[in-house]
Amino acid sequence: EQGWVDGYPDGTFKPGNNVNKVEAMKMLIEVFDVETEYPDANPFVDVSKDEWFSHYIYTAKKMGILEETGGNYWPAMEIRRGQISENIYRLIIHYIS
Repeated sequence: EQGWVDGYPDGTFKPGNNVNKVEAMKMLIEVFDVETEYPDANPFVDVSKDEWFSHYIYTAKKMGILEETGGNYWPAMEIRRGQISENIYRLIIHYIS
């Protein structure tokens, strides 16, 4: 209803699937109504600036809410509760500081 979560391009939703890092970051950014920016360059080696999700990852990286400090983000990797909890914490800290 809020538009935070979309289905897949083939029209399916797949509620039983695990969430990957990109899907989780999209939901987090959307829920907190963060204005995103589109990158001029690839935000990570494995995240092309032309991917549908690049503006979510670029914005999150720029805000400092990602734990990743190396060259890769591993976008298709499933995210664990601890990881998304850390991202939420960092996003909240970003807004109150």
